[in-house]
Amino acid sequence: GVGNISKQILRYSCKAEDLFLIENEQTFVKLLQDKFRHSTVIMANALNIVEIVAKYKIPVTTVVSSLPLINLSAAERSAWFCSIEKILPAKGLYVQYTYSKSLLRGFQFQQLRLESEKRIWFNIPPASILQFRAHAS
Repeated sequence: GVGNISKQILRYSCKAEDLFLIENEQTFVKLLQDKFRHSTVIMANALNIVEIVAKYKIPVTTVVSSLPLINLSAAERSAWFCSIEKILPAKGLYVQYTYSKSLLRGFQFQQLRLESEKRIWFNIPPASILQFRAHAS
């Protein structure tokens, strides 16, 4: 995307050098590189996050995603959630920005537990921010 969520992450909780952005569209990659000069911008499909983390040796403690879950198949969503569980350490944080939290129903997380949920009513359409915490298996 255009970096609105990344901008807020840097504002509240992260140093630019510790922020890794994964974007699949070349136009947005260039925009993000210009906007976040001290962060790492990787052009790739975020659904391949396990491979990306391994290739770039990214020390993951938190994943913040605005991946459009509504556009993914059930199999892709399941693979995404499994990947998140695979890369997060115990007590790691996963934050998902979504327009359809119902898409998470039916998925049985093994290591992630929902800690909080916030509804963003001023967003059109209204969105949800779901915060999960990884627990040791």
